[in-house]
Order: sequence, then C-alpha cells, then structure tokens
Amino acid sequence: MADITQYFWKYKLSILWTLTLLTLTFIPKQDVPDFRYTFKHIDKVVHFTFYFILIILFLFESNDAKGYRLAVIGFLCCILLGISTEYGQYYMKLGRSFEWTDMVANMLGCISGLVLFKVLLNERLRKK
Repeated sequence: MADITQYFWKYKLSILWTLTLLTLTFIPKQDVPDFRYTFKHIDKVVHFTFYFILIILFLFESNDAKGYRLAVIGFLCCILLGISTEYGQYYMKLGRSFEWTDMVANMLGCISGLVLFKVLLNERLRKK
C-alpha cells in the first residue's frame, strides 16, 4: 500500500486548491466583499471558474492519458464537492445561502474542464 504522503505530493495543487475553495466557500457572508456591482451574476462565474480549475488541476496531476476511470472518479468527486458545499453553507448558518444555481455553475465548470482537458489531450496524442 502506498504511503499517503506520496498521494499528497502527487496531487498537491489539487489539494491546495480544494482547501482554498473550501476556505472561501465557508467564509461568513459579512466577510465576503460584494462584487455584484460588476454584474449581477458574478458569483456564478466564480463558482464555474473554481470548479473548472479544480478538475483541470486534478486531471493534469493524475497524468492518466489512457484511462477514463480516474477522470470519472475526479469528476464525480468535484461534483460531490460542489453539491456538498452548497448544503454546507446552508446548514452551517454562516449567513451564506443554498443556491441550486451555484451547484449548476459548479457542475458546468467541472464538465467544461473535463471536456477541455480531454480535447487538448486528444489533440496532443494525435500529434505524436
């Protein structure tokens, strides 16, 4: 059985990004700057971007060019994280709210990141 530190070092960027994402997700509402003056749904863009980056980091670090198993596991973990953080915001009573549209933005970020990674990977493999 592999030592857990081996996995930490292999997935260090994904783990650090996940910890950053969780920290930002669970900051009490009064401590979050109000960016709505830029445009109304800026928070959806942020959700999309966070999860897009998360899946890209995970897939990049997994370095698994041939199998889809790890990509599916990573994708499902990202989706589960996106859903559970929304429920966590609701139940932790930090002034944050549950929004199904945030979950959709999280999922779209995961899907877009997965598709982009696979397209770029296929292009790279085709050039070899």
